[in-house]
Amino acid sequence: MCTLQKLTGNTSMVSINTANPNRNGTGAMSSLVVGANDGTAITSIVVKATDSTSQGMVRFFIDDTVNIRIVKEVTIPATTPTGTVEAFSANLFSGFTLKSGYTLKVSTEVADNFNIIAFCCDWDNCDCPG
Repeated sequence: MCTLQKLTGNTSMVSINTANPNRNGTGAMSSLVVGANDGTAITSIVVKATDSTSQGMVRFFIDDTVNIRIVKEVTIPATTPTGTVEAFSANLFSGFTLKSGYTLKVSTEVADNFNIIAFCCDWDNCDCPG
């Protein structure tokens, strides 16, 4: 017997806008990605403001079902989009992985509107005749 690994595309999206100044894993957070049975590879994450922003942070946390720990902060500048100025956006986390059942959560420090989009592949380890 051998084990094959099948990858299935998984795009996850959440919109956030509830202010949460906490860095300790408490307060309002949204679940972005839950690790699949054999794990999930996150190839990239897009943070995209949908309107004007105030200076602040978007924060990412990992919830391992026992503890919630901060893993990344993204500085958000004050920005007012116009016909020639785009709303804030950032691309993050190339090569990031989640174990089975772990959850990547996200929050915004200031009550600005963001779409958070994760481009992922779920692993599925399959037995095959050898």
